[in-house]
Amino acid sequence: MTTYKTDVLNEADLGGALRLSMEAGWNQTCEDWRRLLDLSPQGCLGVRVEGSLVATASVMVYGGDLAWVGMVLVDESFRGRGLGKLVFLSALKRAHVMGARIIGLDATEMGRPMYLKEGFRDVGLIERWTGRLAVTEPFPRCEGTVSSLTGDELESVLLLDRQACGCDRSQLLRRLFAEPEVRAWIWRKADDESPQGFAFVRPGREFKHLGPVVATGKAGFDGLLHHIGRTLPGTPVLADVLHGQELGSSLKPLGMNVQRQLIRKAQPWRPDLLAGPQVWLGAGFEWG
Repeated sequence: MTTYKTDVLNEADLGGALRLSMEAGWNQTCEDWRRLLDLSPQGCLGVRVEGSLVATASVMVYGGDLAWVGMVLVDESFRGRGLGKLVFLSALKRAHVMGARIIGLDATEMGRPMYLKEGFRDVGLIERWTGRLAVTEPFPRCEGTVSSLTGDELESVLLLDRQACGCDRSQLLRRLFAEPEVRAWIWRKADDESPQGFAFVRPGREFKHLGPVVATGKAGFDGLLHHIGRTLPGTPVLADVLHGQELGSSLKPLGMNVQRQLIRKAQPWRPDLLAGPQVWLGAGFEWG
């Protein structure tokens, strides 16, 4: 009987990790995997068979308190051997070793039973919207101004994000801002010079990923979306709408529709897990 074990990933595993996410039809690029490995080198786990990567999971800790589990993947030819459970349980152990008290993830229906057995409870529905950007009328009226994010404004954006989602994602946002192919914008109210909203767009294998998006009001969210739609017309994008947000009136005029749904889960239960009234779009299933 074959005994499998998990180990941390390294630079040489990037190609194998990308192969697994592509096999599953996911949108990640090699740079997405590299970002995970760089930001959480002890949280990127895998199972190898004869030198080939056949299963993965990732753990990202925000602010030393909250861990996010993602990228739970198993090679199609190795499914049914318990590798998914093995690598997932290894990720949970690693999250606790890394100091997390709260663990979250976005679950498919396939993985949901396993997560329930491990004490995860449903927080809310996550909707993934996709489409090719095409601003059509009517579109919600835009208020305030939108401009590209600069280094001088980054600290204000990081503060806004911490206040909105209740944890410290500055490591991730700093990395995204530094990547040359990632674009970011801020929104200001007409009577306020400080940023009151921001949005990131990063490359993906099939779709550009729109998110995270944070804004102090719906007007800011609509203003950011309208600007992005005008700036990137015809671009295929995806966006993850968090539970509690009803954004069809904003996304449908951009040519977007619901592609799939996942369930956000937490251990222990926490209703505002990386969410809140000012957090409009998530950073992605692997980031929360």
